[in-house]
Amino acid sequence: MNLAIIKYDTEKYDFRAWASSVLGFEPLENIHERADLKAYEDVAAQINTCRDELTSGFGHCKSIYMDFIQSVIAPFYGGVNSYQIPPSFRFHFSGKGSSAFHRDRDYGVNPGHLNVWIPLTQVRGSNSIWIESEEGLSDFSPVELEYGQALIFDGPNLCHGSVFNDTPSSRVSMDFRFSPCRARD
Repeated sequence: MNLAIIKYDTEKYDFRAWASSVLGFEPLENIHERADLKAYEDVAAQINTCRDELTSGFGHCKSIYMDFIQSVIAPFYGGVNSYQIPPSFRFHFSGKGSSAFHRDRDYGVNPGHLNVWIPLTQVRGSNSIWIESEEGLSDFSPVELEYGQALIFDGPNLCHGSVFNDTPSSRVSMDFRFSPCRARD
């Protein structure tokens, strides 16, 4: 299994509404226009501000997140041995730079883990994550998802990253790693 796209119920797991509430801004696709962020000249400071806000507000979403893992992800893998909590929150602002292409194992992630990537905005082209189709091929292409879809992929072994976002839409996403009980059915 290299890539799997699953659908989930956004009314039951409304991560987008939670993030909009915590960030005090909507639509999330335009988060790059939030007035206080423009005061920072450094994009990293803008991203860190938003990431810190979501991390600090995670307690209001924690039970929904845990239910999502147990009810949506775990059934595909006969359960989940362990998972990341809180998830990582990512921002890829319109008109801004890229992230380095990497394999998560380069940062100490166990090769037996899988990644779940959940965009809270529609992702297409240069505002998305780019992933190689098989380890070592470097044939990167963007993943196209709607809100309500999640990507499960072999992040420790597949190289992935982002390119310069030349779209008018910022990407807001969250991701986590987990250890499956067994391979996906």
